[in-house]
Amino acid sequence: MTFRTISRRRKSSQIFYILRETLEELENLLNPAVTVSDIHSYAELRRSISRETVQIRFCWLSGCENRLAGWAETVTIPYAPLIRLARRGTEGEVWSVLSMGTTAAPKLLFHAGRNLQAVAADPVVRHKLARCLRENFQWPQAESIHFYDDFLPYSFSFREIREGQPGICGGLILHGQECKQKAYYSVHT
Repeated sequence: MTFRTISRRRKSSQIFYILRETLEELENLLNPAVTVSDIHSYAELRRSISRETVQIRFCWLSGCENRLAGWAETVTIPYAPLIRLARRGTEGEVWSVLSMGTTAAPKLLFHAGRNLQAVAADPVVRHKLARCLRENFQWPQAESIHFYDDFLPYSFSFREIREGQPGICGGLILHGQECKQKAYYSVHT
């Protein structure tokens, strides 16, 4: 298959060749990532099983007289149509697709009862928790983060889920609870 990128900044000066067998290597569930090179350029393909996408980072390179120049473009496209097109192998078929927007925020799921109800009942603490979640849990590789009651009031333990597997675990602790106006949340891993 051949690829070409077009963005607001520029259009790739050449096409990039990726073999069907290379795309099929992304079926590997343990490490769905492949790096390929094509003459002077290279691409890294990384499949997200949970999001059903493949992210391709093209590095377009050119050089002359001991100078190397280039730029990188990253696209995220749906995996299933791409692999279907590769397996069909129809000569001359063109598939144009826009890169999908990537969300930086995973799903935040609370399995907590007591502490979440206490936070919801207190507007000062509720504001502090919302701000902490917004500023600290923007992990683009995570699909979800699960929160559970901690033994401290207003505090939680958490577990990240990445590609269906457990990731980082830690605590989201409200410090300085004796003065709620000055209290603050911090993340502990």
